[in-house]
Amino acid sequence: MSDHDLTPPEARAIVRRYAHDLRNMINCMDLEITCLLEEAPAARPELPIRKIREQLALTERLVYGISVRFREPSSHPAAATDIFYNWKQQLHKLGQGALFEWPEPQCTAAITVDFAAVIAILVEICLQVRIPAESSLPVAALHTEADRVIFSVKEPALESNYPTDAQQWQEWERLATISGGRLERDGGEFAARTTRLSFPSCL
Repeated sequence: MSDHDLTPPEARAIVRRYAHDLRNMINCMDLEITCLLEEAPAARPELPIRKIREQLALTERLVYGISVRFREPSSHPAAATDIFYNWKQQLHKLGQGALFEWPEPQCTAAITVDFAAVIAILVEICLQVRIPAESSLPVAALHTEADRVIFSVKEPALESNYPTDAQQWQEWERLATISGGRLERDGGEFAARTTRLSFPSCL
């Protein structure tokens, strides 16, 4: 057993959390389908259908997230921009990408990471961001500082930011550490906060 392997209690806690989230998504889809079957046709019937598709995409992401946590880690060199654009693509697939600002990265560095695990962390961080109704959008960005490549999510100040579950934060830290990365967050409950996932540059 390596330092990065999950202990049995950690594994059980992850399975319980994911089972709870999956059950919620299935119940949401069931409710949407029931409404479609029982209510009179709406003026725009494509809206509930689009919502069901988004919920299916989120369910697929949950299943993918749990698979990343239980498979053997595999690190390979990758262009940091490839990770950035895949991150953006995955959020657009979930119907969330347009809710963020995506500054064009000026980065030519490569990093050696578990590509799938890094994408999973970044997407899950964004899915926990509360999108303000009347405020600047959160910013998802990529940049370099000295010899490190940094992926960041900057959230605007809100009355109360969505708290990150301690267990989930530990999961992200474990996955980041496997790839030699570092996960950090600054800012408080009632202030703007930035979450950074950084890795040593190969170049």
